[in-house]
Amino acid sequence: MRLRCSGCSGCCCASGAQVAGGCIPGPPVALLTLLAFPLVGRGVSMRQVVLIGGWALMLIVAVRGVVYSALDVKPTPQWFARQMQIHQLGAYAAHSVQLDDADRALLERLLPLDEWRRRYSCYGLNPLLYGAPAMNRALFDANVDAYTDLWLRLVMRDPATLMQHQLCLTSLIWRVTQPIDGYLAAAGGGIWEGGTDLGLASSSVLPGLHDLLASWLVWLERPEVIWLVWRPATYLYLTLFCVAVFCIRHRSWHTAALAMPTIAQSLVLAMLIVSQSFRYQYPVYLTALVAVGLLFAPVSSSAAEPLPDTVEAYAHMPVPSPSS
Repeated sequence: MRLRCSGCSGCCCASGAQVAGGCIPGPPVALLTLLAFPLVGRGVSMRQVVLIGGWALMLIVAVRGVVYSALDVKPTPQWFARQMQIHQLGAYAAHSVQLDDADRALLERLLPLDEWRRRYSCYGLNPLLYGAPAMNRALFDANVDAYTDLWLRLVMRDPATLMQHQLCLTSLIWRVTQPIDGYLAAAGGGIWEGGTDLGLASSSVLPGLHDLLASWLVWLERPEVIWLVWRPATYLYLTLFCVAVFCIRHRSWHTAALAMPTIAQSLVLAMLIVSQSFRYQYPVYLTALVAVGLLFAPVSSSAAEPLPDTVEAYAHMPVPSPSS
């Protein structure tokens, strides 16, 4: 499909970059991006969108149904697929005052209640699920329905605890500055030089440049300056600003759909996020860098003309002569 966008040839890149970014919640974000194409593209019909979506769905079904079976791909364990649910159960175990004895007993079958409280962090799941002593994952898989029912009861009984947990957890998405008690998994303290267990060794062609870049990466991960490069919210708001300026300059509000991929990515991730890692919002970084080009997109002559309902337009309208 050839996609032409109003205003500039690169406008659609801001939408397409989101899907190319390899985001974790890819399918729903890709779907919302497809739905936005008719709004920002000239000559793009819903028929084309449905056709592309249909082919993509067929590809997914073929891979999961045929390729997975041929390669004997094992299904994802329930404890891994429901990490978000386990993390939220940790919030209730640590902070809720509305747990009854049956709730506590069910939670303690996975992990002692003191361990739930000690290891729980609203910013990330890893200490809770992967710390020592290990959580009884096999028990969770065998009783997944019981723990799902427990989760549903607690959500209905104490929604405030869940809201507080999610507000803290999603700070990666909406908060520019680093929380004092939070963290952000970025470059990992410099340039990665692992792989020694595989017989690999680092051999920089420009050692001086290597050391300079490594020191810069370490400096940029300091909590007081980490927002300059690594915090995703900076790039989220930059994209929204660029799209807003583009809409105003081109007097085309339907092009606000250019922000749909970034908004969709952030909203879907808010429902799936389990830790503070910049890579989860990498598509937002990528889109923001492309969206800067919207600030310099030339304004077409039709967009530059005054709108019919403005004072300037009426000032230039011919005044009819009075009838004799």
